[in-house]
Amino acid sequence: MNPREQRLGVEVENGTACAAASRGVALGPALAALGGALAIQIGTNFANDVFDAERGADGPDRVGPLRAVSAGLVSARAIREIPWAAGRWE
Repeated sequence: MNPREQRLGVEVENGTACAAASRGVALGPALAALGGALAIQIGTNFANDVFDAERGADGPDRVGPLRAVSAGLVSARAIREIPWAAGRWE
């Protein structure tokens, strides 16, 4: 995991901590915000994987974690057909 991605829930955690310090935490909205942040991160990672594979940016000399599309584990078309909650990118 990229260190920049490890910040996934920091904003949600900070907001929840501020709410706890002031009036109390509503667990439902806090968990919904964390779930939304997670969904956005996953969708962004898949989109980046597709676009890098289509541009040819992920060659055999790439250093880092395995990329699903460039490794042939899934097609770019299959990723593009996933109906994300935020809509479809094309």
